[in-house]
Amino acid sequence: MERLLIIGGSGFLGRRLTCDLATRFAIVATCHTTCRSSDFPLDLAVTDAVKHAIVKIAPDIIVHCGGLTDVDSCEMNPVRAWAVNVEGTRAVLEATSAKVIYVSTDYVFDGDAGPYVPGTPPTPVNVYGATKAAAEHDVLSASRRNAVVRVAGLYGLAPGHLRVPDLVASESISARVDQYSTPLYVNDVARNFTAIVGQGGITHLVGEARLSRYDLFRAIVGAAGSSTRVRGIRSAEDRRPARRPADASLVRSPGLVTTPFESALRCFGALADTGCGRPV
Repeated sequence: MERLLIIGGSGFLGRRLTCDLATRFAIVATCHTTCRSSDFPLDLAVTDAVKHAIVKIAPDIIVHCGGLTDVDSCEMNPVRAWAVNVEGTRAVLEATSAKVIYVSTDYVFDGDAGPYVPGTPPTPVNVYGATKAAAEHDVLSASRRNAVVRVAGLYGLAPGHLRVPDLVASESISARVDQYSTPLYVNDVARNFTAIVGQGGITHLVGEARLSRYDLFRAIVGAAGSSTRVRGIRSAEDRRPARRPADASLVRSPGLVTTPFESALRCFGALADTGCGRPV
């Protein structure tokens, strides 16, 4: 059985992958702030520790879905964002000859000309997107076998995680009516993993539906039976530090299969999911 290292294994996508791929690989999952006893603690900002961990684990395949993903935190702390998202990724690449699958984002684009195909050059408008674009370049430059998988608006359930965390626990939440993406049901990453492993270069793994943040949040709240009120706002009203792309919709790469949006929403009828759960 091949050894699969999931960097960022304690995060939303990492936990989902750890569950869904457990019978196919010998998995080592790293963690940073939220760790289980089976996790391997790792701080991507400490590059020597990263290299030591990679050599010690000796993986056959690496899925790198770790790093700083809070867009506003990256904007306010650009030095740390670069250290974690770029320098940390470089340390991984320097320490291994294994295939690296780097999970990236639609935020590498400015949102002025969506939908975007995989070959479109990145045009980030915030620090987070810039760090992800730089890491993408390093991953692809290190080996032709390596892959960049861009996902967008991940939603669904994973052990200990509900996406979006505050969505059904708050009395009200604001969401942009003029920010669009192609959100992906998180289980579909593992569903397409065999195809992803067999590819190099850039892949867009996204859902079919192009939705505003407002429409996405309202749909999740409705599916969960929550009383949370979703208030629609326009981008001009949003005072958060980082600029968001207006329409970062991605064109899905051929040969991939994703769950229809309405079907995927059924997962929110089981918000008490504490185990690996069942794909819809």
